Amino acid sequence: MLSIEKGLKECEKCILVLSPNYFNNHGWTKTEFNSIITREIIETQNLILPIWVNVTRKDEYDYSPSVDNKIGVNWNIGIDLVIDKIANALQ
Repeated sequence: MLSIEKGLKECEKCILVLSPNYFNNHGWTKTEFNSIITREIIETQNLILPIWVNVTRKDEYDYSPSVDNKIGVNWNIGIDLVIDKIANALQ
C-alpha cells in the first residue's frame, strides 16, 4: 500500500491546505481529497482540518460543498495562531 493511502486510512486528523493550486490540481489532490471525505462519511467522524490560503469560502464551496461546513483556519491570521489552532484541534 502506498504510504499516502496508508496515512489517509490511519490518520486521526487530516490537515488540508486549501489554496488556488490545490483547487486547480485535479489529479492526486482530488483523489486524496475524495478518499478522506469518503472515510469521514463511513466512520461518521470529523477528520479534516482545513487551512485556507488565498481562497474564499466560495472557492471552497465550488470545489466541494462537503468541506464548506468544516471549521478551519485562515492562513492570514499568522503562522503562530495557525499552529495554535491546529494544536488545539488535535487535542
